[in-house]
Amino acid sequence: MRAKFLALGLLLGIVIGGISGFDLAGLGYIREITRSITTTETFFQTLYVTSTTSLLPPKWLYPNQQVIPYLDSGKNVGQIKAVEGTVVKTDRSGSTAIFLYFHDPYKGYFVAVIYSSDISKFRFAPEIFYFGKEVRVTGKIQLYQGAPGIVVRDPSQIEVAYMGFNYP
Repeated sequence: MRAKFLALGLLLGIVIGGISGFDLAGLGYIREITRSITTTETFFQTLYVTSTTSLLPPKWLYPNQQVIPYLDSGKNVGQIKAVEGTVVKTDRSGSTAIFLYFHDPYKGYFVAVIYSSDISKFRFAPEIFYFGKEVRVTGKIQLYQGAPGIVVRDPSQIEVAYMGFNYP
């Protein structure tokens, strides 16, 4: 209610000030109106930031999880880790395996391998679905043809940024 009177006072002050040269700033009206406008702007900025950030899903389900970048996976061979990167290339090797590559050229860099015995656990084509997505692959890092890699036996080993495990 007070803001309405202050806004009305500002409007009136502009009209009167413009006509007679009367200055309302000396009476403190301008200061109150400015404070009211600033508070309103702050309220709407806070509302906007709160509403837009709460509408987005979190990037990762477990943001505090110990994660290593795919480039550091070679330093962790033999350990169970979550490896993070973007799948930049995929390949389906006939009916034997699907490869998710994190670097192009891929030789010598981290790879996630899904063998044919585990492909049926995926309700989608992994080589299509994961392509271009930022993911975290969790499992034991092993050497696969001289490069670090994780054998993926279940879709729950691969989390997609902003999607979690909400697959098609």
